Amino acid sequence: MKKTLILFSLLCFLSISYSQNQLETLVVDGAVLDPDSEPLPFAALMVYENDSVMIKGLTTDENGLFETELPKGKYFIKIQYLSFSDYTTPVFDLTEKNVSLGQLKMETGDLVLQEIEITAQKSQMEFKLDKRVVNVGSDLANSSTNVSELLDNIPSVSLDIEGNVELRGSQNVRILIDGKPSGLLGNNVADALRQLQSSMVEKVEIITNPSARYDAEGEVGIINIVMKKESQKGFNGSINSRIGHPQDYGLGINFNLRRNWINFFLNSGIYYQKSPGEGGEYQEYYGANGLEIYESESERSRGGLSNKHQFGADFFLNDYNTITVSGIYRFADGKNRSEINYTDYDSNHEFIKSSRRIDMENEDGEDIETSISYVKTFDKKDRKFTADFKWLKNEDLELSDISEFDLQSSASPSLQNSRNREGEENFLFQVDYVDPIGEDGMFEAGLKSNIRDVNNDYLVEELIDNEWTALEDFDDNLIYLENIHAAYAIYGNKFSKISYQLGMRAEYSDITTELVKEELENNRSYLNFFPTAHFSYELNPENQFQVSYSRRLSRPWFRMLLPFSNFSDSRSRRVGNPDLDPEYSNSFETGYLRYFPNGSLLSSIYYRHRTGVISRISEVDTDGIEYEIPINLGNQHAYGVEMSFNYDFTKWWQSSINLNFYQADTDGQYEDQVFDFSTQTMQAQASSKFKLPANINMQASFRYGAPRETTQGRRDAIYSVDAGLSRDVLKGNGTLILSATDLLNSRKYSGYSEGDNFYNEEWGRRRVRQIILNFNYRINQNKSRKDEGLPREGGGGDDDFG
Repeated sequence: MKKTLILFSLLCFLSISYSQNQLETLVVDGAVLDPDSEPLPFAALMVYENDSVMIKGLTTDENGLFETELPKGKYFIKIQYLSFSDYTTPVFDLTEKNVSLGQLKMETGDLVLQEIEITAQKSQMEFKLDKRVVNVGSDLANSSTNVSELLDNIPSVSLDIEGNVELRGSQNVRILIDGKPSGLLGNNVADALRQLQSSMVEKVEIITNPSARYDAEGEVGIINIVMKKESQKGFNGSINSRIGHPQDYGLGINFNLRRNWINFFLNSGIYYQKSPGEGGEYQEYYGANGLEIYESESERSRGGLSNKHQFGADFFLNDYNTITVSGIYRFADGKNRSEINYTDYDSNHEFIKSSRRIDMENEDGEDIETSISYVKTFDKKDRKFTADFKWLKNEDLELSDISEFDLQSSASPSLQNSRNREGEENFLFQVDYVDPIGEDGMFEAGLKSNIRDVNNDYLVEELIDNEWTALEDFDDNLIYLENIHAAYAIYGNKFSKISYQLGMRAEYSDITTELVKEELENNRSYLNFFPTAHFSYELNPENQFQVSYSRRLSRPWFRMLLPFSNFSDSRSRRVGNPDLDPEYSNSFETGYLRYFPNGSLLSSIYYRHRTGVISRISEVDTDGIEYEIPINLGNQHAYGVEMSFNYDFTKWWQSSINLNFYQADTDGQYEDQVFDFSTQTMQAQASSKFKLPANINMQASFRYGAPRETTQGRRDAIYSVDAGLSRDVLKGNGTLILSATDLLNSRKYSGYSEGDNFYNEEWGRRRVRQIILNFNYRINQNKSRKDEGLPREGGGGDDDFG
């Protein structure tokens, strides 16, 4: 009944909102080129009546093309684009027939910065008031990897040994797809990101101090992954294929068909991957016989067959009303294997025994997602109303057969099996309205409801006396119900050289966690307000200062609440805590943006104060089993300095350097234990791109993460080198890319932790060096600058294979 009411309300809303422009109209079109006669995407066009009254605004598409319908009359168009002189067309008569203005070529002019945005090289990164936009296609090292590895290459973002995403050193970051929660991420975000392919990603937005229009979730900010969706006229698309070592094979397509008032799009791919990894551990603990010691070495392989299909259509009802309907289907069939060899010693390091544990896991996942979006524009420039509805459902089933052998005995191995079924259903409804006020002002408001139902049924059994017996502590069903309702309002304006934006977001959260078999239920309901403020001072067109503030929260994600764990390692288990509370943060950030003729410098100073900090601590029992448990630890003060520098030294050499220095001071206690600690560390990334003869592009990048303190120990430094080569073929319609990630095979995590009764050292390698050959073929598409990673001079090249 609830689903029917939501769908019925949405359809009624769309039918009421739709209004048809009754005026008789004709079409004007054209193409905008840069001074080198290359298509100029996203140029701003303003349509004026002959009496100089502006009636409409629009932009060119990715190929520099534009087209719009206008009532009969006489008009002229003014075109603007960063660093080019304004271009104004002659007056044209649109009274008898359609008009084509042909190719309109811009000329180089004085630097002009519009509004509160500074744009660096489109092929690399764009800086905006509240976010950084990374255009993925420019990075040759990322051209063939999955999204997990793609994020690991982005400044300020890193991954821990298990693939969990960190932003500025914190895992409390919100990850969205196309600006919204997505079933593609499922309940295990780390695994989901490894299954998504980077070839399907258009760009990644890093939002370190989000405004009130965004969800308050994510203590350090938001990472928004924007998927590809073409909207050019006619038929166009691309085909991507790849082959790599270790096993990595894939084929993907991205097609688009635009005919007048309708645009169809399809993004589909099928992939097979096997990712080998390895690790080791040394642990001393006080057990039943005093000090005991063990070592372990592990090898694992994860992956299998996966596919993802996104399809839909845009319906352009008229110049003012657009409806987009889309769907996503993903299926994965994973075959995972892990092998761990244990060696036990006494307190004198004398050998006691050795054993081997093997886990063979089948992991099947399925995601279904549908969405309807409505966009209404108005005669008034930038005035817009949008409504979105999304339904998603996913299910993941993990089945493991586990055997453990005593290598000094001929006895039969101990046998166990586990079953973990995770399922989620999610409804999202959102409306947003934007209305310009005066010359520079803007008001924005919106409502959002998100209804989420997650369940996890987990069971571990052991073969005892020829009967499979459930292990009491690993047999239950967790139900997680989350209803979040939000409203926000933003007002922004500009006076003199100061731009500002003030916002307020209110969120009501109703969350219930239930352990069915234990008959334990925990309900939390709370209303929170989240103010935001952004200020920008433009000293001159080349220099800009920014100051921002936001209040945010981080709700414990589903896996943190799950009181079960993966059973692959009998000596180390990650468990959850159903009683976790959300943590809150207040973030302040100030930045300086300097734009050069051939580059840009962004430097930021930030500070975060967190309460109820969620952190994992380790406990070891008398059997030597380590349990990692998330807890609400206490308070934290974190502050840092971040710099991003991009510069084009020549037409054939681009370079960028990104540095992040920060310190975090945390204090708190748990069960009468004090866990105060302080860490100082840094992250660095340097990258250079070269345009070589024979139409070859090359890129090399270096990443370094300094050592840092953790709640109970220390994580060692880590570094890696990536490289890539690309070459256009088939008269510029195709591109070959050879890339290598972790070229030196050096990306190994290591560190130690210690407690009252244990000391532990561990290391791991989530993936080994990978080499991939990728081929991209474009159909009826001009190669964009972000596809090749460097600015182009002239056409796509006449080279063929060989």
